[in-house]
Amino acid sequence: MYLIALNLLFFSACKQNPTTKSLKNDNYMAHEAKFFDIPMPLGFKLNKEGITENSYSFFIKKTVSDLISFYESEMETFGWNKFASFINFESILIFVKPNGKKISVSIRNRNNNSNESNVIIFFES
Repeated sequence: MYLIALNLLFFSACKQNPTTKSLKNDNYMAHEAKFFDIPMPLGFKLNKEGITENSYSFFIKKTVSDLISFYESEMETFGWNKFASFINFESILIFVKPNGKKISVSIRNRNNNSNESNVIIFFES
């Protein structure tokens, strides 16, 4: 029961890189298409300020450990292989597809609230 990547225009909590352009409203549909094969948990809220050409950001009322478990299990269903993970203040999961497509999923607590998280998905273009 998870939304799939067409709802992906809901990612970003890190500050935007000054060299990266923000998306204009008319570019969201094209941007969403880049995330069609990435699972999304139910109940997420888009963080439009954090969306860039190569990232997607959202907030969700789930713990970091719940989200790590979600992505580790669901990404495999969508054809992704876990390449590496770094679990700390900010947890990073890196996934790769057999065709070479790579993404990283950044997960951290939002505003020191352990029951609400910020997720940013970055992809290599």
